[in-house]
Amino acid sequence: MANQINFRNVVQAGLFKCEISGQISDGMWENTKPHDHWKIWCDANVNVNPSQVGRNFYPIKDNYNLTANDMLSVIGDRMINIANMCENNCTLEDIQDFNDFEGYKHLQTSTDKYWIEKFKRFNETFTDWEGYKKAITGSYDIKKLKAELEDMKKIFKTRI
Repeated sequence: MANQINFRNVVQAGLFKCEISGQISDGMWENTKPHDHWKIWCDANVNVNPSQVGRNFYPIKDNYNLTANDMLSVIGDRMINIANMCENNCTLEDIQDFNDFEGYKHLQTSTDKYWIEKFKRFNETFTDWEGYKKAITGSYDIKKLKAELEDMKKIFKTRI
């Protein structure tokens, strides 16, 4: 059976896939020992199963402080965008590509092929900046985000 982790809702799954797995592997916990602690988490299949939350594998580390203020002060806004985009039924691909896209607004007139294609997909997905604003706006704020992250810390420690 493949390693899997079941989250309570789509927001938690989106946060894990689009941000937390990256923080575990090469972000906040990049230099944590043992150095391969991240592999099992990042290779696990991610599911939403509120009736059976937890993981079916034995990680060598499961105590990640997902609510650390030093981390949230840097990426909290991005994580709120991810949560709101999940809540607004955006695809994981769109969330990964556009959750923090406002910082690139100045590149919409770029003649670089990469940015031309990126903004073409952006416009196909959101139509315009107003549509994008709607996608990143929702019920999530830092308080609600922290509640999800606290639940995820418990899920990380739960064996199914």
